[in-house]
Amino acid sequence: MKGKRNILTRYKWDVIGVWSALLVGCFGVLLFTGSLVLLGCRRLAVRQPEEPQAVVTKPVKPFTLPAIPITLTDPATRADYLVAHYWDSLDFADTTRLTDEQIEQAFADYLDVLAYASPDAANTSIGRTLDKARPVQAAFGWFTEMYEKYLYDPNSPMQNEERYRVVLEHIIADQQIEDIYKVRPAFQLEQENKNRPGNVASDFTYTLANGKKGTLHGIKADYTLLFFYDPECPDCRHTREFLQQSEQVTNLVNSGKLKILALYPDEDIETWKAYRSAIPPTWLNACDGTAAKKIKSKLYAIRAIPSLYLLDKNKRVLLRDAVIEQIIPVLTAGI
Repeated sequence: MKGKRNILTRYKWDVIGVWSALLVGCFGVLLFTGSLVLLGCRRLAVRQPEEPQAVVTKPVKPFTLPAIPITLTDPATRADYLVAHYWDSLDFADTTRLTDEQIEQAFADYLDVLAYASPDAANTSIGRTLDKARPVQAAFGWFTEMYEKYLYDPNSPMQNEERYRVVLEHIIADQQIEDIYKVRPAFQLEQENKNRPGNVASDFTYTLANGKKGTLHGIKADYTLLFFYDPECPDCRHTREFLQQSEQVTNLVNSGKLKILALYPDEDIETWKAYRSAIPPTWLNACDGTAAKKIKSKLYAIRAIPSLYLLDKNKRVLLRDAVIEQIIPVLTAGI
């Protein structure tokens, strides 16, 4: 299983320009294109260079944002308007636009603007966009692919599983979409339903290196950090080292307020045993102790590792598949 990695994409993730549209008005995207000049020469009686021949490239049609009415002055209201009309200038039938990098950049900006809109406006906008794309198969495929790439991929810096849930539920509920195209979304939604934030985490049996068994719900602590890892995963090692070196985490573990269950969910037990000395003795170092090895196959959607779940004392999920930078503030806020 591959570890998570930091993505260095070719796109800029900031939306300073888009957000300024919410505050001061709409702007267009201006793209400058140059002419490709080819230079060459022919063998003439007098060796004179040929006049440069300019090849005129087809201008790229810019993507433009909607003009926000000046009567809308509240940033939240302006954000709601912008997400409602964000794609008005895009001709969904012109599928050649979908190969234009500026459209994917516009999509990334769109997802960022959704965060400033109200939940109802954001969800309605997502559904409306899918509805507009549906009649054109290529456009619908492009938008569903982009939603998955940016919101569902565990390596995406914009991953937002709850927002992606809106996409899945809309596709599954759409009566005009054939059932065959709902198989993948239905499976993904089933995975998304596992151990959602706010729900009690699925209990399971684990086995320690000394052979003793325990259960997740049997752990007594104010917080439990469930750390799914692989001994051969570099990012898992980095996460482990970060946790070990964090004074805040160490203090919580030593006080008994935090228990860390480092769990190897796969089946190469010999590799796991060989790695056990790397796990701090104050942590619970375990492997899947269920008879059918069902933690990863049935109970938890582990799509990439390391995968971190933060649970409260009742084993309710506070954070799912979180990065360590999200977990530390929650832990320290509860001290």
